[in-house]
Amino acid sequence: MSRSAARSASRATARWSRREHRDPAGTGPRTRAGREDAAAAPQVARDSESRLSNHRRNPAMMNRRSMLGAAAAALALPLLAACAPTATRQSTGEYVDDATITARVKARLVDDPVVKAREVKVETYRGVVQLSGFVATAAEARQAVELARGVPGVQSVKNDILIKPAP
Repeated sequence: MSRSAARSASRATARWSRREHRDPAGTGPRTRAGREDAAAAPQVARDSESRLSNHRRNPAMMNRRSMLGAAAAALALPLLAACAPTATRQSTGEYVDDATITARVKARLVDDPVVKAREVKVETYRGVVQLSGFVATAAEARQAVELARGVPGVQSVKNDILIKPAP
């Protein structure tokens, strides 16, 4: 076999091995004809190993990856901090708890025959229930406050209910 023919066969073997055209036993790369080229197999293995090891050991690539990781962490940190509760802002869990308390208070007001639930507005912030609106009598206002205090999770009740003036 001439030198150029051997080089051409070696290139074809390398090309086919990169495309993962290997024999079922995995013993080595195959050419288009299906024959193994034993002389080219060690060269192909060395080429692929050097390519992989250079990629793994390349300091510029490692530096680029670590810089991307640091940049991603720097961008994610303010987003996580935005979810944290502060003196004026609730956490997600507190918000859900407050919504549950509000729903329970409203349900009790609806079930009660004395209080007109449409007239009373209920808001909850960190376990403190604020009742507001207009009712016909002071007894309705007291009953609404007592119903709200009986709900589990309520820390305190702020009564801002106003009594409608008599016509």
